[in-house]
Amino acid sequence: MPGSGNTLGNRAGLPLACVFCLAIALPSLILAITPQDAVSMAEKRKLAAFPPAPVSMAAARAFPAGFEAWFNDHFGLRGPLVQTHSLILMHLLGSSPNPEVAVGRGGWLFFGGGAMESFRGLPAMNPAVVTDFQRILESRRDWLAERGIRYLFVVPPDKQSIYPEYVRDTPVGPTPTDHLLTHMRVHSDVEIVDLRPPLLAKKALFGPLFMKTDTHWNGYGAYLGYRAVVERLAAWYPSLHPLEPEAVGFQRHPSPGGDVADQIHLAAWLTDEVVDIPEATAGECGRRSPVSLTLRAPFVPSQAPFSTHCEGAAPLHVLFLRDSFANAQIPLFARTFADVTYVWLNSAEHPSVEVFSTIRQVVARQPVDLVIDQLVERKFSMLLLGADLEFLASTARRQFAMASPGNMLTTTPTPIQQVMVTRDEDGFSLQPTGPNPVIALELTVPEADRWPVVHLALTSPSDSVLGVGYQIPGTEPGSPAQRGFKVPVSAGRGEAVFEIPSVHSVGRLLIRLGSGEGTFILHSAEVRAGRLDTTVPTPTTRLVAGDGNGG
Repeated sequence: MPGSGNTLGNRAGLPLACVFCLAIALPSLILAITPQDAVSMAEKRKLAAFPPAPVSMAAARAFPAGFEAWFNDHFGLRGPLVQTHSLILMHLLGSSPNPEVAVGRGGWLFFGGGAMESFRGLPAMNPAVVTDFQRILESRRDWLAERGIRYLFVVPPDKQSIYPEYVRDTPVGPTPTDHLLTHMRVHSDVEIVDLRPPLLAKKALFGPLFMKTDTHWNGYGAYLGYRAVVERLAAWYPSLHPLEPEAVGFQRHPSPGGDVADQIHLAAWLTDEVVDIPEATAGECGRRSPVSLTLRAPFVPSQAPFSTHCEGAAPLHVLFLRDSFANAQIPLFARTFADVTYVWLNSAEHPSVEVFSTIRQVVARQPVDLVIDQLVERKFSMLLLGADLEFLASTARRQFAMASPGNMLTTTPTPIQQVMVTRDEDGFSLQPTGPNPVIALELTVPEADRWPVVHLALTSPSDSVLGVGYQIPGTEPGSPAQRGFKVPVSAGRGEAVFEIPSVHSVGRLLIRLGSGEGTFILHSAEVRAGRLDTTVPTPTTRLVAGDGNGG
């Protein structure tokens, strides 16, 4: 019969066409009946929301892109398809489907992106950032020291620093950690524990110190880090001793893939070995009590602040500023110190003003003998540096007290705008005549290679903030080389002490008085030669496997 061959062919192709149509429609059907997640825990990001109905031309033009982003994040079977894609890339091509994950040798996975760039030493650290980092740590140390509190900064290592032999990328220079810690050893006396050397020295003895598919250390690595910290603290507290390994009760067991595997949707496909420090190690000392703090970064329940108390432990009250690397160490520190308050600080806030707020709140509410400030090294590549005026003043007071007597103000302050200056028996009276009163002080810097540190003895009519401006030689006022900062002052007779972080500043300082009503009295002004200039890059070499010294 004519056309029968075509009819049979069409019938034979009908099942294939149905399968094809079903395959095309299935993701949309699943999308329609499946609840939509707002956050991808694996990818550690918020998923795109469905765009609102457009009510303007601009919104209408933006709607297609918003819809596409929503559909890409929520279409049906996305998870299985992404997993299949990840398996093909990882096992057949040895590459990663996610730029934030680096596939290493032997099944090892590492954080990629900025963490891997830092491991390679790219880009080189800006000397100004290194100097700011120094000032922030010193300001914390000095503010706490004025209150009789010790400060220890601790740096847990990235996995690639301990196991570079499993990383495919080739280092080209020192890491940010190398830059920062070398600079601090040369230019500062802040106590810092670099945990890379003790872990490198013991990794062959203990076996793997990190999970293959997770960014965190395992129980062995956490213990070695804890032990190095306690051994350093023994210089301050001689009766302090770390727990011995046999008292820890390590537990080893197989596990699905860790957080790095989860970022490429393969946690369920990959296996790993976990070494735990069980909560039972701490016994009754591990009982957690909630702590109420007011912080900008919201906490998920697992990150909320808490405290532990241990009868018979070292009689120290400790504030532990931490990140996720401290999770495995909590049973150890809980048994070692009588009282510990643990505060998990969001990575984007650490180290910055969030730390200062936390320290203030805890110190105001309870006794504190020691602050342990622990920050994993990969976060050095994403520092949001923010200094606190009150804490910086503590460092300025320390620098001024350590310096030799300097040069006193011998000339009358110059009125620049909206201020009357008169001399009386107690100094210089500064009477604002407008909302923006500014004077100039002529102060000579004693030594050319040191930062000036200035002490103003003054009476302020109210709590206020002084604006301090200085200028680089050879530039016009108002140019980018004219720089400034703020200094808080309290009502009544007191002081304002501040560093000028430049050896190139001229002797003329511009002081903008506070906007509060009333007369300021400047009793005296002195400038001393403070610390040596630290803006010159410090020669740096890379820490490599086999370096077992340091800390």
